[in-house]
Amino acid sequence: MKGILSHLLRYVSFDLVVIGVFFCFAQTQIQYLKQVQQPSVAQLRSTMVDPAINLFFLKMKGELEQTKDKLEQAQNELSAWKFTPDRTE
Repeated sequence: MKGILSHLLRYVSFDLVVIGVFFCFAQTQIQYLKQVQQPSVAQLRSTMVDPAINLFFLKMKGELEQTKDKLEQAQNELSAWKFTPDRTE
């Protein structure tokens, strides 16, 4: 009986060591993935310096301004056509 218990204890302790190693490995992988997802300052600078991306951002900025102007114009037209109680047709 003692032999079986000592044998089982060896297996359990071995399993605990294996689980600990896997846990350490998983933690390392999680830290690595977190670091990879965060761009570095140099990567951000190179993105902003790239002429093609800069041109794309400028184009998007111009389109956004045009859309804001159209929205403001539409809101002004709607407010001009609002129903007022003193208005008769």
